[in-house]
Amino acid sequence: MTELIVCTPRGFTYRRIFDCAWCERRTRHVVVDYLWYGPEVECGGCGHRWSDGYRRRQTNKQRALNRHSFHKRWAAAQTPAAHRAWMHAELDYMGVSA
Repeated sequence: MTELIVCTPRGFTYRRIFDCAWCERRTRHVVVDYLWYGPEVECGGCGHRWSDGYRRRQTNKQRALNRHSFHKRWAAAQTPAAHRAWMHAELDYMGVSA
């Protein structure tokens, strides 16, 4: 029997408003940031998601579902100030200077 163990890093979800790389509009974004990995970003305007700068392959139906449920993720996301505090706390815990 073969076992596979996947270690998922702990991420921090926060919200930001900036220009989307895909729809080229200033829209709301939900960002999941991981300390040592690239962030996962989702645009509330077009529904595209990308990770570490690369757009994920999605069907139009998936993007429509993303847009439909985006407001719930936006409301649950933290502020950028809370993200900075989390980042500094994680680095301090690991003994790394920011």
